[in-house]
Amino acid sequence: MSDKPHTLFHEERVQDAVSGLAALIAERYQGQELCVIGLLGSSGPFLADLTRAVERLNKQNLPERCVQMFIGDLALDKEQGSQPVRRDINVDIKGKPVLIVDTVLTTGRTVTEAARFLWQREPTIIEAVVLIKRGKVQRSKRKLPVSRLYFALEVQKDVEVVGYGLDYQRESEKGLGRSLPWIAQVLK
Repeated sequence: MSDKPHTLFHEERVQDAVSGLAALIAERYQGQELCVIGLLGSSGPFLADLTRAVERLNKQNLPERCVQMFIGDLALDKEQGSQPVRRDINVDIKGKPVLIVDTVLTTGRTVTEAARFLWQREPTIIEAVVLIKRGKVQRSKRKLPVSRLYFALEVQKDVEVVGYGLDYQRESEKGLGRSLPWIAQVLK
């Protein structure tokens, strides 16, 4: 690793953020068959911790259906003219509430593509939860096709972060930093 990570959010802060989001979700969807859809890539640790926390709060298996889908590299897909959804879900979401889970929201393109794809399946509602929102949301520029967006932590748009499922973005360092239980800023 050429750049040194600097702790931005300690493990306890990350877990507190996940617990806070879980409380909101547990209350909102209590008694409903929620379909939780994690976006593959970095969302694994967040998805697992979030769904476990929601289940503990409700003392039931609230996210009865928890699946993952994979959205490809959107810039590359647009250039090549290919479909961004690389791995589809294998459950019926028609008439059910859907919660998209991702770790970081930067431009909103990944959540937007996932939601547009999922709306074709006729769920009752699609909401999204992200652990980290990067930069200020500008409603006029980032119109997400979701009814509600939950997030717990915020960083500046140009901050590169690693840990808690997120790895370095440079090709030579892919995978590094992903297993940290906290979130660190990459200092150059």
